[in-house]
Amino acid sequence: MDDDLKKLSEELFQELKKRNLNLSLTSLTVKALEELGEVGDLALRKEGGQRKKKHLSDREIREKLGKEVSDTIISLIMLAKLEGIDIVQKLEEVMKEEIERWGDED
Repeated sequence: MDDDLKKLSEELFQELKKRNLNLSLTSLTVKALEELGEVGDLALRKEGGQRKKKHLSDREIREKLGKEVSDTIISLIMLAKLEGIDIVQKLEEVMKEEIERWGDED
């Protein structure tokens, strides 16, 4: 996340706090899961694993998928902010660990 995203995430977090929303670890976890469920729903629609609903083109599905993935990430960023986690630092750390884990075995 660059500086602009850090600023936007702080602005959103403050707006949510101003509205006295239930910002708790549980509520933000459930929100992230709800959003992830919408990602799953779209994946099933794209791959034909779901009852027929209003037909969406691949482009429309991709557009909706981008929004739902973003909503999921935003929910998780808000959860990290609530818990005082520097998510940028943590993401960099964990990505480096994953690269080492999955890197060349030669």
